[in-house]
Amino acid sequence: MSTPFGFVLDHMIHPDQSYTVPGRSIHDNPHLVQDLIHHSQGAGLSSAFLSLDQEKAFDRMDHRINCAKCSGLLVCLWETDSLPEELRPFTCSRINLLYLGVHLCPAEESWLANWQELETKSHRSPEPLDRTAPSAILKGASSRHKKADCLHVVVHCLNYDVQLLYINLGNLRTSLQALPVFYQDLLKVWNTVASRHSSPPSGVAALEKKIHNARKTTQTGGGVPDLWQLSYMEECTMGLAGAVPFTTGCQVDFQFEKNNKEHRTDKISIKRLIVRRGQSFNIKVNFKDGFNPAEAKLKMVFETGPEPKNSNGTKIEVLFTKSLNLKRWSGIITSSTSSELCIAISPSPRAKTGYHRLTLQHAYDTKVQYYLGNFVVLFNPWCSEDEVFLNSDSQRDEYVMNETGIIYVGSRNHMQGALWNFGQFEEDILDICLKLLDKTPKYLKNPYNALSSRGFSVHIARIVSAMVNSNDDTGILFGRWSSPYSGGVHPGKWNGSPAILRKWSHSDCKAVRYGQCWVFAAVTCTVLRCLGIPTRVVTNFDSAHDTDANLIIDVYYDVGTNRPKKSKDMIWNFHVWNETWMARNDLSPGYDGWQAVDATPQERSNGIYCCGPAPVTAIKEGEMEMKYDVPFIFAEVNAHCVDWLISEDGEITKMEVDKSRVGHKISTKRCGAEEREDITSNYKYPDGSIQEEDVFAKASIIQNVPVPAKTLNVSMTTDLPIYNGNPFTVSMVISNETSQGKVCDVRVWAQKKNYSGVSENEIIKRYKQEITIPPNEDLKIPLKFVYKEYGLFPDMYNLIRLISVVTDVSSKSRAFAIKDLSLVNPPLMIKMLSYSAVLNKKVEIEISFQNHFPEILKDCVMTLEGAGLIEGEKEIKFPNVAPYEFAKVKCDFVPYKLGLKKLLVDFDCDKLRDVKGSLNIIVLEKERAREA
Repeated sequence: MSTPFGFVLDHMIHPDQSYTVPGRSIHDNPHLVQDLIHHSQGAGLSSAFLSLDQEKAFDRMDHRINCAKCSGLLVCLWETDSLPEELRPFTCSRINLLYLGVHLCPAEESWLANWQELETKSHRSPEPLDRTAPSAILKGASSRHKKADCLHVVVHCLNYDVQLLYINLGNLRTSLQALPVFYQDLLKVWNTVASRHSSPPSGVAALEKKIHNARKTTQTGGGVPDLWQLSYMEECTMGLAGAVPFTTGCQVDFQFEKNNKEHRTDKISIKRLIVRRGQSFNIKVNFKDGFNPAEAKLKMVFETGPEPKNSNGTKIEVLFTKSLNLKRWSGIITSSTSSELCIAISPSPRAKTGYHRLTLQHAYDTKVQYYLGNFVVLFNPWCSEDEVFLNSDSQRDEYVMNETGIIYVGSRNHMQGALWNFGQFEEDILDICLKLLDKTPKYLKNPYNALSSRGFSVHIARIVSAMVNSNDDTGILFGRWSSPYSGGVHPGKWNGSPAILRKWSHSDCKAVRYGQCWVFAAVTCTVLRCLGIPTRVVTNFDSAHDTDANLIIDVYYDVGTNRPKKSKDMIWNFHVWNETWMARNDLSPGYDGWQAVDATPQERSNGIYCCGPAPVTAIKEGEMEMKYDVPFIFAEVNAHCVDWLISEDGEITKMEVDKSRVGHKISTKRCGAEEREDITSNYKYPDGSIQEEDVFAKASIIQNVPVPAKTLNVSMTTDLPIYNGNPFTVSMVISNETSQGKVCDVRVWAQKKNYSGVSENEIIKRYKQEITIPPNEDLKIPLKFVYKEYGLFPDMYNLIRLISVVTDVSSKSRAFAIKDLSLVNPPLMIKMLSYSAVLNKKVEIEISFQNHFPEILKDCVMTLEGAGLIEGEKEIKFPNVAPYEFAKVKCDFVPYKLGLKKLLVDFDCDKLRDVKGSLNIIVLEKERAREA
């Protein structure tokens, strides 16, 4: 059988076909199936394997639905909630093609009814091979199939064998991530056959027209456009989707591995071309149809978007020159023969980020053109002409290339570094990030206008901050700051961005539930780093949320009810946003560098829930008119706080004006080290300094607000750390600063609160006593707390707020104090049991911790995640842990990427939520030699 196909055997045999193929083993197939199983399990996909026609690869099969043959391995995925009953077993995500030629056509109307009654008969075909070139026609599915639009694909092998495949388009986003692989194979065999003819076969013109019409139709039809921009987008996919001819008579070597390594994108993939703008790459074109490139004047055409046009920069025509111009799109011919062309191409440093199609055509005769393929263009912080240029290798390594990071949370007196897996170089994440750009309301309404700004980092940062939240659009995350968290994942449960981005992409762009500020910021960091924009995560402790833009945060405390009066203004224990590095060519000089970007939906900016990019320099200097959203971020780090006390008779008294309560220990991960860097001085001048007064005056903050004189002072202290589950004591100290004794009414109440500053209504402890304080003396009152009093917390930060009010019985003067406590969860200790971690070999680890609670820990679960270590997430359930007992959990995983990786662990039980731990693991290519 190999003899008549010898001239195209290397093109028609699928890489996964092993039987009778020299250099391949049939034992490879179980490994393939095992990999697919692991992938499905890791991605949380329901899956099944259906082997069609295992007997003979070239047997005919007679089916009732006009299918003469089925062959290959079908891996089917389905979601029972989204598919009709009759289609659930037949949604395809991977096809291994074995045959030449393509014929695409609609099947009969009765296929749904006949599918379950399918009967198979197998026999050998007596007919000789017919070398007639195949035709290719694409038609839309019947609109009468309301339950699921279907594309019916029939593959001919030179009129000898037929393969029929049903694909459900209604569930493409969920299950057909590898569909472009299928189209790539179709185009490879088509190109092989077409290259044998001096002119295109008769079906090409019809194919081009129908594909173009189908593409235009689907752009307004809802779910189908993602067919052309799914994960694992390969070069032939956009050739099928676009209105350009198929390659007729040439083969292209994009030198994926070499080019991607030079462009620092090989961590994403070495199976497709991903380049950074302003940097050249090389390709090689071999002409098989007799075309002589040395005798023709050629030009390149680069296109992006659904309807490329020169007017908005989505279509660029480039003539070859003698040297590359790195400041614009350019190309040179490095060498050529009568059949081969070697080309060096440099994308403009202002090129639009995203997918680009490349066509080679005659400069004077547009009928002579060769579709070469597609590639992805990203921002380039290594290029001095790119507006995201960052002139530091160590900073580029940290803010672009680092796939893990530390997000600082908790409180300013007890900061915690939460490890996060950004995972921006997971291969499917790039396509999800580019998909995000195409889901913005502006793009969906008018792609032409939206794409005109696709090359500007300011625009990209702004739309990403809008699309990471879902308040105005089909964005990624749905925010929630209080229970219940039913129907989703508690925000503290997340360890990384890939799971969130995949869940959003696979669920037809439905918002993932739930997110809070650090989750919004972490996902934003992943998207922007993936696109090539230097980005870091920043935490502001004691962060103000000024809803009325007066730079004043009013907080009310009710002595009678012991409950705070609700106010739209609030102070969060911490708030997390991002900084991105870019030139601000849209502003006057002096505002380049770090820009604050915040995806957490707090207030609208120009009618949309987004924030930034705001120059950090403008925030520090109080430049309130500078774009974008400087006043809001300025208030987050500088607003003045006014505390009001409501007495039993309803009287409201101003107790405190605090100019320095907001904006402390602004933190980010230090470049190149796993430690905190304090960047507070980037945002504000020192409290009380002359520069601060000047900035406040410029920003129109009212200063010197009068408050009553004090004769009493009160403070609260405790020994740290306080472990969650343990008893603890708070010492309240009341100071009489007069020469006369005082009789005072002392009231203290404690409430649990979440990190956003909202306190629970339940009072966990009250203290009321009348005391006498001698002149010029201090009185210390101990307040004891036990686990039974405080119990479970609303979030992972275990926060308690204590409010104390001391009233002089005779003068009615008052002293007031607030103290926030953060209880510490037990640390997770992780160690590797294996001697070393080796690529594709099992690694064993042990996780241990101590139960500090006086009660049994139940429903215990460890969740493991780590880029390059575990695909998706791995859950491990283990038995109850007795009071004060040490628990040990053993587990294993198989690393799939080399280098330094970070294992992230999340522990949950009935009394603890989202306890975090991590371990650095170096994955080696081979076993390390043991020491003697």
